[in-house]
Amino acid sequence: MKRFLLFSSLLITLSGCSSWVSMITPTTPSMKAPSQGWRIPEGFKLATPSDTKIEGAWWEIYQDPLLNDLEKRVEKANQTLAQADAQYRQALAALGIAGAALSPTASLSVSGSRSQQPILTTGGLANPPASNLYQLTGQVSWEPDFWGAIHASVASAEATRQASFANRGAVLLSLQSQAAIDYLQLRLADANIRLLENTVEAYAKSLELTERRFKSGVAGRSDVTQAITQSETAKASLADARINRAALEHALAVLIGESATDFKMSPQAWKPISWPTVPLGVPSTLLERRPDIANAQRQVISAAEKLNVDEAAFFPVVTLSASAGFESKQARSWFSLPKSLWSLGPQITQYLLDGGNRTATRDQQLAVLDQAAANYREVVLESFQSVEDNLSALIWLDEEIARQKLADDAARETLDMVNRMYTSGTVSYLNVITAQTALLSAESSLFTIESRKAAAHVQLIKALGGGWGGG
Repeated sequence: MKRFLLFSSLLITLSGCSSWVSMITPTTPSMKAPSQGWRIPEGFKLATPSDTKIEGAWWEIYQDPLLNDLEKRVEKANQTLAQADAQYRQALAALGIAGAALSPTASLSVSGSRSQQPILTTGGLANPPASNLYQLTGQVSWEPDFWGAIHASVASAEATRQASFANRGAVLLSLQSQAAIDYLQLRLADANIRLLENTVEAYAKSLELTERRFKSGVAGRSDVTQAITQSETAKASLADARINRAALEHALAVLIGESATDFKMSPQAWKPISWPTVPLGVPSTLLERRPDIANAQRQVISAAEKLNVDEAAFFPVVTLSASAGFESKQARSWFSLPKSLWSLGPQITQYLLDGGNRTATRDQQLAVLDQAAANYREVVLESFQSVEDNLSALIWLDEEIARQKLADDAARETLDMVNRMYTSGTVSYLNVITAQTALLSAESSLFTIESRKAAAHVQLIKALGGGWGGG
């Protein structure tokens, strides 16, 4: 049964070829033994978690010293990670508790008392003199694991420990990727703010030119009001961009365990990143490095072992115990051999009626196992989705960036021509506003797409369990 539970629950399979493949749905765990003809389908293999093979400083591919420093501070001071560390220590201690049940327990007790108790005589109740009683007793007991319940409990605790360790890795990878995304978007926010500052300055010059033309009678009052509207709108956009930048800065502060009030990052000019090329064919086994997949698989193992514990509860509990010691009414003869006492013998306990408690407990754990297996399947499916989503995003974002750059160049050329025509009086100021708005929109869109690409690139690294090197 135990072997079947593990096989049926863990048949989340990944192909070894260099392409993304689908997943085989595992059989729902059953209490019936599997037939001898049960086989893993050809071309598939049981997933083998390798979350310990996650690449180290994967963010160094971006070649940014400030980002490198931030990532180190995330692992050192992030409070969400500190919680995951504490959870792992709890799981480690729980494993020690479970393992202790395999060993005998021994205790030593020492007691001394003085008492008086009336006795019944032919003449009535009599009060004899008070007496002392000194006892020294040692006890040893051991529960042999005849039905495998204790070993299953230890195996479950070990799987839980491994799952907790994998969860810690998943938390760290998620925090590191979020720090990289926030940092890259912060730099793009700096670039967008610089663009809007230049735009506000350019619109101010346009407003000044329009006011001079209005005073000289060349332009109408409507040109001035339109220029004012456009200038103030750009200033409002600049204020909004600064709000977004502040939020990203505050998010980074929390990630590195610092107060948002005290943490500051000076604005820097955006330097286009030479994005590392993503291999078109990466092995699907890289997903086995994902700590969330490892965590889900080990949760299934833990649930299966707990089911074995519940199954063993249907059998008798055998306890071997022994005790020995000394008892005396006088302290000076406490340890003499005639005053010794001992006992030795087994104890067998078998529940006859429990109102269906053990059956219900087993059924409940079977449902827990089904839930863990379904969660495992879902995690694997979502991991493939995440990889495909970000691979597709990077491919199409590259094309989108190329097209947007062409639109940006065209908008800039259009504005130059319209400015010359407006200066010569051949077009109205509305044409200038339209051309300026189109250029600002094109340039802002380019930064937005670059920001999406940065997020998709980091998310792909996260989806692959920390990069595409190794395997």
